[in-house]
Amino acid sequence: MKKALTLMELLITIVMMSLIIPSVMKIYSAMNESSKFTLKEELLTPPLSWINYLKTVPWDENSSKSGQILLTDSKNPNLECDKISKVRIGSFSKERNCKDLLKASYPIKKSGENDSLNDYADKKIDFFKYHKKYSIKIDIFYVKEGDEIFSYDYTKKSALIDLSKISPAKKSSNLKEIKVTLSKEDKNITSFSYFSANLGSILIEGERW
Repeated sequence: MKKALTLMELLITIVMMSLIIPSVMKIYSAMNESSKFTLKEELLTPPLSWINYLKTVPWDENSSKSGQILLTDSKNPNLECDKISKVRIGSFSKERNCKDLLKASYPIKKSGENDSLNDYADKKIDFFKYHKKYSIKIDIFYVKEGDEIFSYDYTKKSALIDLSKISPAKKSSNLKEIKVTLSKEDKNITSFSYFSANLGSILIEGERW
């Protein structure tokens, strides 16, 4: 009887091990995938944080001083701001928005303190995560305003936005692309883009009491 019980115990042990080992491997695999996801999530935080920050920075060195819509080399009549005959796209009233006749800076380059988008052009930030070196590269450049990036499929009732059709402008325009690229050992992992328009700033006039 004792030998039979011992054999039974052995069989039960073998069955239990056959069930436990795959479960342990699945748990380990799930933990490994979770760690990879956590790492990716942590790596995406710095470039996204930079995008969110640069969205709040003044559009140009001259706009940071005046808050006005700036004159550019753009020939787009719909974006002409030095007129009172019509409302410029992005404006609320018919007024001479470019009253200071300030022009957008070209080429885009650092001009001093970090008080405008231009000052962050070609900026590179290195950081370490889990003993590995990563880099963030910030590129800021003018892009053309009239590129067709929208297409609509009336059959499927769906819209498509193709940002690859956006091309750089050879002179100053009313649009700047902010591109933040995450890389590891000079190999790009991912990039994020934000398009900032020359719309000026809202200034509230105050009176001292």
